[in-house]
Amino acid sequence: MSSPGGSFPDMDASSGTDTGELGNDALAVDSTVNDAAVDTGMPDSSRDTGPDTGTDACVPSGAENCTDGIDNDCDGKVDCEDPACTAYACVPAVPAGWVYTAVSPAPVACPGNSVSLGPVVVDPITTPATCGCSCSPSTPPSCTTGSIFAGYGGACGTSELFPSNNGACTTFTGARSPSPFILVDALPPSGGSCAAMPAFNVPPQPPPSVACRASGPLGKGCSGGQVCAPKGSSSACVAQAGQTSCPAGYGNAHALATSVSDTRGCSACTCGTPTASCTGASWDLYQQTNCSDMTPLTLTVDGNCDSVNNPSPGSAYTAYKYFAHPANVSCAGASSGSTATGSVTLGGPEKLCCH
Repeated sequence: MSSPGGSFPDMDASSGTDTGELGNDALAVDSTVNDAAVDTGMPDSSRDTGPDTGTDACVPSGAENCTDGIDNDCDGKVDCEDPACTAYACVPAVPAGWVYTAVSPAPVACPGNSVSLGPVVVDPITTPATCGCSCSPSTPPSCTTGSIFAGYGGACGTSELFPSNNGACTTFTGARSPSPFILVDALPPSGGSCAAMPAFNVPPQPPPSVACRASGPLGKGCSGGQVCAPKGSSSACVAQAGQTSCPAGYGNAHALATSVSDTRGCSACTCGTPTASCTGASWDLYQQTNCSDMTPLTLTVDGNCDSVNNPSPGSAYTAYKYFAHPANVSCAGASSGSTATGSVTLGGPEKLCCH
């Protein structure tokens, strides 16, 4: 019972279900700030992702997803703040038109929220090969190849060609008495070979890398407007097809290609015959057909008609030897210079700008 204008004592504070009380038991005993009765519509804590639900409790949803902006494991740390996100880092925000790409040496596995572009080449080499050619004597030329020109008789008016023999004893065809004058022309150098010594350099392509491209939104847990992204073990970068300028925060410019076809090389290095001078040329005449004379007649091979001693009466010169030696052998100017060939073709080229 109650008197007019009065109220009954609160007999059910513990339950808050008094049905006869004029007041509100829930307000009288409630010690919870963020319940439905006084909801302000504000988030309950830094871990909330939506409007106030009337509870501060975080509901774990699994391991930390480092790019979804949610404290998935309820440790009070979001994305890059979480120790589980060691494969991620805070990087400058990615401008419109660019795609975030982390680069690492191959092989490496891309972390979650990113996909691998496969083996890529960063800063592929496209300059032509440098080529050169030099030659070195491998076989010297001969100074005794060909036919010996000799003039003899009066004023050397009679001439004939005799086979050369590189110092071997050769019998005249019929006895001759090339007196009182003889003229002998020296044989020029002939033949020989030069070995090709190519000198070329084809700069090798860089070793392959792995590019991990962001496959969705980048995360939170960073300050200064930065975002949480897969960091890669080498560089955090953004990429875009075309030769545009690098955006702020990603000022280190590079080139990226998903494939490289490299056919650079050098043309063949070829060599001609060497040059030389022939020295010590002599034409020795013998009276014995086996060249056994103790003192043969040695003629000066100078192209001049010189007086010679006659052989003994009743005899003639029947055999000869020809000598000459190559000197100053050189292959200079005998080469056909090697030139650069081929080219480099890039697949999927992009401008890569790194932090």
